[in-house]
Amino acid sequence: MGTDYVMEVRHDDDSIYIIFPHFAIEENTKKTIPSNKNNIIKNVSIGNTNAKWVYEKIEEYNVEVPLYLYTIKDEIYITISSAKSFEEKDFEKIMGSLVKLVND
Repeated sequence: MGTDYVMEVRHDDDSIYIIFPHFAIEENTKKTIPSNKNNIIKNVSIGNTNAKWVYEKIEEYNVEVPLYLYTIKDEIYITISSAKSFEEKDFEKIMGSLVKLVND
């Protein structure tokens, strides 16, 4: 995943979406984390960042499928997700490498 490049950047009133070939990053000023009673939340520490994995529990197969990783920094919700299969460690590495680009 380290060789990914930005394919597209989109925005709306509350969000910016950075689209890569294998994943996407969304930054949003409003809470956009969907809640589902079948979802399982697991905390993870990535360097100085406290993040949360959201998994979907698939009862039929008794498995937990990772959906996305998110954190909140400076009141901004940051979510990393993919429609493709991925390694959790790759998303954690990406989350740990995010830096603030604009100083107030």
